[in-house]
Amino acid sequence: MLLGASYEMGAGVADGEIFPALLEEMLARRTSASRSTPWEVLNASIGGYGLVQRAELLRRELSSLEADLVVLTIYTTEENRLLNHLGYVAAEGLAVEAGLAEVLARAGVEPGTRRAAAREALRPHAEAAMAWALRRLAEEVRGRGVPLIAVTVPTAADLDLDPATVTAELARLRTLAEAAGIEVLDLGDVYGGRS
Repeated sequence: MLLGASYEMGAGVADGEIFPALLEEMLARRTSASRSTPWEVLNASIGGYGLVQRAELLRRELSSLEADLVVLTIYTTEENRLLNHLGYVAAEGLAVEAGLAEVLARAGVEPGTRRAAAREALRPHAEAAMAWALRRLAEEVRGRGVPLIAVTVPTAADLDLDPATVTAELARLRTLAEAAGIEVLDLGDVYGGRS
């Protein structure tokens, strides 16, 4: 199972060319003789979703699905996605799980807080919210006895940023995932300096 965002969802790419479909084909070619059932890569990616939304999706919608492995992609845009989502949650007065409610309370964000004000109040607490979401994902997957691997990846937009800034952000995200007990595959140099 793949938990990602628009990149994994395949925004702008033909169905047969998206990452999960290509992975499924590769696994089938490499293991066809040794495997009795075909590989199926379930793409549970949704464009724009951040860590909190993926944790909620996994808990609510995907609990009945069986998986041999869950792969979670983590991008340098996670903090911004998180702040956008929590700003919306606050503005709409939506309910959240207790651990996330504690982060909102520490930030002084109450139901009905304007979205922009909630984003700014939550900014110093974003790391705590991301850590909560990663722990929640890890607990949910471990509870099913399924391995969870996170893949840290820069976005194409990161090519325009200072490489040291991108490297530092990916390292911070990797540290948060590892602290949650998640094994991490770091693809921080995937573009190899190319633009």
